[in-house]
Amino acid sequence: MVTLSFTPSMLKEGILIMKIEEEEDICLQIKECETTLICYIIGDNLYELEMLKYVKKVWGLLNCLRYYIMIMDTMFLNFVI
Repeated sequence: MVTLSFTPSMLKEGILIMKIEEEEDICLQIKECETTLICYIIGDNLYELEMLKYVKKVWGLLNCLRYYIMIMDTMFLNFVI
């Protein structure tokens, strides 16, 4: 079971200060973002399958795709490279 902890931010001399507990957690998130492609869809509503075909055609990365998330007009594709 995973427990989440929260350290509240504080205001010091007009500057919002956040304390980061685990530096390695941030390093893992940065590493994951380094291999994420963000696509903004402008115009017609495209289907997920069409976007995946486009990614495969343009970059040839579909075999390396770890996961993808589509939220409204934005698609986040994360690759194993």
